[in-house]
Amino acid sequence: MNPELQNLSDIELLDFLKSEDKSISDAAFREIYNKYASRVHSYCYKILKDRQKAEDIFQETFIKFYNNVQAERLMNGGLIGFIITIARNLCLNEKRNIQDIVSFNSVMYYQKSEIYNNFEDTKKYIQDAINKLEFAYKEPLVLRLYDGMEYSEIAEICGISELNARKRVFRAKQKIKEYLKPIYIELFN
Repeated sequence: MNPELQNLSDIELLDFLKSEDKSISDAAFREIYNKYASRVHSYCYKILKDRQKAEDIFQETFIKFYNNVQAERLMNGGLIGFIITIARNLCLNEKRNIQDIVSFNSVMYYQKSEIYNNFEDTKKYIQDAINKLEFAYKEPLVLRLYDGMEYSEIAEICGISELNARKRVFRAKQKIKEYLKPIYIELFN
């Protein structure tokens, strides 16, 4: 990170990014990239569940971001919200292309004979439950739990009200509990 740029606000970084001086513009882009890359990459992976596809979408997100800023397409809201919105749209397009949306109704219950007390198994069951969620519930949950976003940011990214964002996160958690209930009943009986 450039020490001169790392204390600047997102708005100031955007101003530098639009600079005609390529060295200043490049430094501002690197700073924005360094500041948000891990969150964007994490988001892409959590949505796509495929490292290579997530990496491709992650790279494409920052290319699109740079091109949008250079083309003077202004964003509403915060910089991370704008970048995540680009990533979200690219992830949705990718999911449409591979027809990989799985409905929650297709949940497969695990056989009773399996052992569930292994920590890795538990993590896998939770991740499976998240993956079974409809995208409308999965996305707000991932943004809240993995990216630590506020409900107002989630609402902006998803194009829903803040109240609806809260409801979707709550309902996603309820659906995960429903999915995990048979597993934990088996564990503790």
